[in-house]
Amino acid sequence: MECTRILNGLEGKSARDVFGYPDDLKLRSSLTLFAQAAPQEPAFEQALAKYYDGVQDPMTLERL
Repeated sequence: MECTRILNGLEGKSARDVFGYPDDLKLRSSLTLFAQAAPQEPAFEQALAKYYDGVQDPMTLERL
């Protein structure tokens, strides 16, 4: 949660700027998983909105 909140507070950076490739893809997958597991926590959806236009990772959703 703390890391996601810090990530949400960053300005002017993309997920790729912060994490590089392929970790930016892993972030989307992780945020999708966490958003599904803890829908009461808005930080995960906020990060998806900020860095991925609110689109969850379809491959992660398929596996769930």
